[in-house]
Order: sequence, then C-alpha cells, then structure tokens
Amino acid sequence: MAIVAISAATNAATVSWSVSGIKTPNGDGTFSATALSGGIAYLFVGAQDTVALTEAITGKTFTGAGALWSQATSATGAIFKTGLGSYSNQDVSLYMVIFDTAVIADASSYMISTDVTQHFVNSNLTYTFTTANGRLPTTWAAVPEPTSMALLALGVAAIGLRRKFRK
Repeated sequence: MAIVAISAATNAATVSWSVSGIKTPNGDGTFSATALSGGIAYLFVGAQDTVALTEAITGKTFTGAGALWSQATSATGAIFKTGLGSYSNQDVSLYMVIFDTAVIADASSYMISTDVTQHFVNSNLTYTFTTANGRLPTTWAAVPEPTSMALLALGVAAIGLRRKFRK
C-alpha cells in the first residue's frame, strides 16, 4: 500500500500560475496605460460563484486564504506561484480575484477572472492570467464605499419621512 501511495504522489501533477501586465484602473472601469503599482490577487481552486463573490466584495466580507500574489512586493513583472496543490487524473478548476491595492479594505476596484478547468493526468500545468488570453476581464469593477451607501440610505429615508409628514 505504501509503495502505491508513494508512486501516486510522485506522479501527481502540480499547478503553477502567473499573472502579468495588469494595468491601473481609471475611474470608469477601464485600464490606464500604466502598470498596476500595487495590488493583490487570490487564486482559488473550485467552482466559481460570481454572484457570491461580488456580494462578499461589495459587502466588505470577502476574505482570502492568504495573499498568493502581491504586485507591491514583487521584484518582477510576472508573478509565479508553484505548489498550489498536487492533482492526478482529475478535473481542476481555478479562478482569480484581483484587487487594485495590497489591502482589500483600501481597494477601490476589483476583477474576477474566468474559470480555467483542466483535466490533470500526470503532468505539471501552468496557467497564465492576462487580458490577452481572455482569462482576466478588460474592465475593473468598482468597490462601493460603505459611507456612500449609508448616505444614500439616509437620503431615501429622509425623503420617505418628508412625504409621510406632508400628508
């Protein structure tokens, strides 16, 4: 049994990934011409739920399992991570959530990559997340400020009270 387990482990595939060329967001969701000077990405294994991710980000409850990529601390333009997991003879889905700052609470924009699913046999695979290969979106989404939402709610409540007392 031990020999079978060891041989399976040595033949298992590993996931490597990189992300490069991400541009700074303008305020309208588009990219600027300059590279992002600070940011953080989380790489996830599993099925993507864009609705739940967006709700967690806009509700400020998103947490990652630890920073897997930080452009702020990287010495090169392409960031590479190996050993995300070992897989053998199975489908593996990956996706990435990227923020425009190294601290999620300070982020004003985010993007969610497309799912990448691959059947692993016994080989190492590398995924590159860029806009050029369609794995990263070509626009950023804005992270709403809690203050703005609170002011909006206060304004709606004031209008409702004003109408109530006018009658």
